[in-house]
Amino acid sequence: MYTVDFKETIDKAIRLVSFFRNSNNKFFISKLKDQQYEKYNKYFTIAAPGETRWNSYYYVCASLLKTQKALQILAIKFEPPISETRRQTGDNPFLKRNIYEIISSTIFWNNLKLLVEILHPYCKILDLLQSNKARLHEVIHSFGYIIQFWNEYSNSNLTTRLVARLEKRWKEWEQLLLIIACLLHPNYRMKKFYNNNINYATVGPWLGYYYHAWTGQHSKCILREYWNFANASTNELGFVACRIFGICVNAASVERLWSCMGFLHSNRRNRLSNAKVLEMSKLRADITYNHRLQKKVPETTVQTAVSEIELSKHYETEEQILIDENEQNNKQDNTEISSQGSHISENINEEETEDIDSEDIDLENINLDDSSEDDFANYLHEWMGMLDEEKKGIDELERIDNDETENINHLAIDLNAKWELSTLFIKLDFPFK
Repeated sequence: MYTVDFKETIDKAIRLVSFFRNSNNKFFISKLKDQQYEKYNKYFTIAAPGETRWNSYYYVCASLLKTQKALQILAIKFEPPISETRRQTGDNPFLKRNIYEIISSTIFWNNLKLLVEILHPYCKILDLLQSNKARLHEVIHSFGYIIQFWNEYSNSNLTTRLVARLEKRWKEWEQLLLIIACLLHPNYRMKKFYNNNINYATVGPWLGYYYHAWTGQHSKCILREYWNFANASTNELGFVACRIFGICVNAASVERLWSCMGFLHSNRRNRLSNAKVLEMSKLRADITYNHRLQKKVPETTVQTAVSEIELSKHYETEEQILIDENEQNNKQDNTEISSQGSHISENINEEETEDIDSEDIDLENINLDDSSEDDFANYLHEWMGMLDEEKKGIDELERIDNDETENINHLAIDLNAKWELSTLFIKLDFPFK
């Protein structure tokens, strides 16, 4: 019932907006502006809906509510007659009957207030999540707040239907990725979860899964780092945290990269390769970022702290690699010098012995033995057998690996890694006021 009423209210609001934004109704538009200034001492613009604009319907409803009193006074002043007739020259203009009925309806304005109340948290959350700095912990916080918002709503029928839709969508997601993003965030940790649903013992082992999936190596100390990651060094856990907090939940940053690439790859510079355009875009982004850092002191956030830690570890590993390469090169140079001296002395000795023995060698007496051909055939047969056994062993290992990978369930479909969103969080505040 509520959904039908809301749909009718939206249709009436669009009809009302279309009337007061139509240039053919300039008389009523000017009278509305005069009434707004008289009532509010300022002007309000009625927003227009747009299919490609986010939150446009919310702004339509909110703009109509801002000028509600002015619209109602305008409807009283230009009330149409009960029996509409063709207006003669000199007669006072009046509103259309359907527009007058929409403005005069109290049910319309009450439903419009309910729509604004319902759409407000959605719009604020969408404004946050469409930014290029949005991260996974903000997504799960927003979903948890919307679930709690509907559980506290007065209409139980509408609440049941919308919560069921949210739970269905949430069930299809890789939930542990978002939950771990909250657990690794210093402002969240275990503060937002019910202990009987989410705790370190249940989520900890899955960290090894992500570490193995992203590095191809088995973790050695990630669980120990997870238990006290605030007090000890976190090499493996830090790697997982950097990967999780580096995931962007939208395409805002990619679209910015596309616009930058379009600026570089213009009609006059259309012979640039894709790789070169990408590298030039990265260089331009780094230059603009450094200029922005010089203008203002950056705020310390989780993303900046994680990126600084990752960069410092990257530089440390590069320095260590350079040191190891230099040491290895020095060792190789020393061994080459010593080996060259030994080779020179060996060559001198060999030349002396060859001169002595060459006189005693008679080339005509060298004959191939018949048994050498049989030995070569036997060796060749043994080598072929060894190759066949090695090939069978490789095929067997590949079959075992394929069987193991088929038995592994991805976390997006693993029922042991699923929770209901309604019972996951404790009381959540409105996210990011």
